Amino acid sequence: MTVPHHWSETPANNGSSDPNADLRPGRPASTVLGAIRGLMATAALARDDNAGLLIASLGANNVYAVTTNEGMIDPQTGVNGIPVSITKPFTLAITFGAVPGAPLATTPARLVVDGFDCGPILRSDGSALTDGDIATGRVYRVLGDMAAATDTKVTRVRSLAMSPNEVTALAQAAIAAAVPALIATAVTGRVAKTGDAMSGKLTINGAPLEIGGGPSPYLDLVYGNVLRARQIIDASGNWILRNGDNGDNFIYVSPAGAIWTKQFGDLNSRIEARAASFADDRRNNSVVSMRFVYAGDLYNSWMIDAQFHSPFGGYGCIVDRTTFYENDGTWNIGLFRWRYLQMLIPYQGWVTVGAAS
Repeated sequence: MTVPHHWSETPANNGSSDPNADLRPGRPASTVLGAIRGLMATAALARDDNAGLLIASLGANNVYAVTTNEGMIDPQTGVNGIPVSITKPFTLAITFGAVPGAPLATTPARLVVDGFDCGPILRSDGSALTDGDIATGRVYRVLGDMAAATDTKVTRVRSLAMSPNEVTALAQAAIAAAVPALIATAVTGRVAKTGDAMSGKLTINGAPLEIGGGPSPYLDLVYGNVLRARQIIDASGNWILRNGDNGDNFIYVSPAGAIWTKQFGDLNSRIEARAASFADDRRNNSVVSMRFVYAGDLYNSWMIDAQFHSPFGGYGCIVDRTTFYENDGTWNIGLFRWRYLQMLIPYQGWVTVGAAS
């Protein structure tokens, strides 16, 4: 509940403290009801001043001005040479009509209430406002009071509601305090994004494993003290399997699909060479031509040798003969022409066919 500003904590001082009720001793009974109604009116004004209905308009040099319903000026000031001032703390609920027109760091915001400069507007802890603390469209509950115990009038105005920046700062601080623990809990037992070592098995179900980066992303499969098998993509797009320790390539596949291995070299060239070698081998040991070569002529006298033998080392065979007419009117064989068979085999030349038995 908001108490009217001018009421005193000392009952004896409230005889004339409320401008709407004369409660001085000795007043006639007929004025009691009017005084009560006056007190109610003052309470209503105090209520409205704290209901968020007041608009603080922005003037030059970040000075905001607001006019209250109840009136905060001490009626004992402004007379007899006493400067107009507000001598008691007050609370108001105000809405700022505009954001500061100049940076708060160089031109601190101030609040003038009912014509009296109440001093700088500060955060609830008394620290200076920063740009963004004053926003439009929201209600600020402010407290006007004395910055020092020796002050006899209001010298500062503090915002009792946290500014947007304070809320943001508190949220950021809370997040900063909580996130590390949350992250630590969330990543416990997980592989770090920036690099880590796994001691267990990695199972990927229904999803691709993509290893990116540059200039040459690679994957090492390591058998301790035996082999570091490295799969790598080089700048030309070749997929290479190599010894990750010494850079010795085992196999690679080009973007066009050409395959090279340490044992065979270019696999296509190897296949072509082997195929050509096989074809040459088959061709070089194949008969590509045959002929009968003249060995010689034998007269029929060889037929009456005491011991039969094959002439010309057994290679020859009779391919022709000559005949003649005897005096007794019979035909007789004069001689036999012998030839031997030869076959042409590449890289061997003409080979004579020999007799088996």
